[in-house]
Amino acid sequence: DALTLTFVTRIEKKPDGFHVSLVNRDGVETVLARALVLATGCRERTAKQVSIHGTRPSGVFTAGTAQHFTNLLGELPTKKCLTRHIHQCLHDYNIPLYLSHTVTRVFGVDRLTAVEIAEVDNKMRPLAGTEQIVECDALILSVGLIPENELAESLGVKLDPKTKGPVCDGQLMTTVDGIFSCGNALHVNDLVDYVSESGELAGENAAHYKESARKTVPLESSGALLYAVPQRLNLNEDNSKTTVYFRSREILDKCTLHLKIDGETVLSKKYPFLRPPEMEKLVISDNGKFQSGTGHRGDGKCVNWFVLSARADAPCRWKKTA
Repeated sequence: DALTLTFVTRIEKKPDGFHVSLVNRDGVETVLARALVLATGCRERTAKQVSIHGTRPSGVFTAGTAQHFTNLLGELPTKKCLTRHIHQCLHDYNIPLYLSHTVTRVFGVDRLTAVEIAEVDNKMRPLAGTEQIVECDALILSVGLIPENELAESLGVKLDPKTKGPVCDGQLMTTVDGIFSCGNALHVNDLVDYVSESGELAGENAAHYKESARKTVPLESSGALLYAVPQRLNLNEDNSKTTVYFRSREILDKCTLHLKIDGETVLSKKYPFLRPPEMEKLVISDNGKFQSGTGHRGDGKCVNWFVLSARADAPCRWKKTA
């Protein structure tokens, strides 16, 4: 059954399963589940979370709110707008783009009338003397997303400080048996295709979930990589075809990605470049180096850890900008 316009207010783990408290137009009810998929998405950072000072007039929107007005309500939220971190349609509409700048203050009483912008250094600190005023009636902020995991935390699910999402294995099961995570709740994705893929994987594994012992080993990200998902592999499961999503920590040109098992390189892949804003997808298979489902390498030795790393093959041609 599918319940629409329904909110989960509480989840409790008991010996007979998960007790999920729901509220909707029909009232309050509790349902029992053997396994759960947390697909709670993410929320946008606000102006105060990125330290924009000034008054609190109307006309300051997050990108999601602006999209809701235009795409769903068919309303124009502004006539003269300043956008932050926009990368599309600039040339078509003759929109100026200020790189290495940030909004430092907003002005207005009832409605936004102007903003102050300033140049920043390589640590995103505003530079004194570079401030300028831009008149506008709206400010649209696209300043990052935060995975929504309050329900996960209430169940004792461990979160990864790098992704702000749950630590999971190759089946997308979290550190709590029977709890799976996917989509932007797991980590912020670039493409909706990746969100759908993880949802299908988590749903399939949750539907076939049976309580059993897990033997997990870490899948660590090191070197120039910021993070990798999943963060661990369950050696008692089929990992013969595992999808790994990762981001680089810095800009790399002509680089090589390495996957190591207990220090031995089992996979290398060259990339023309890696960029922190662009998430990458890698499908790894055992190729005789790892006997999936047994917890042993191809030579019969036990597997203790996996490491995914990247290094540059040549100096970066791109100048870093804030």
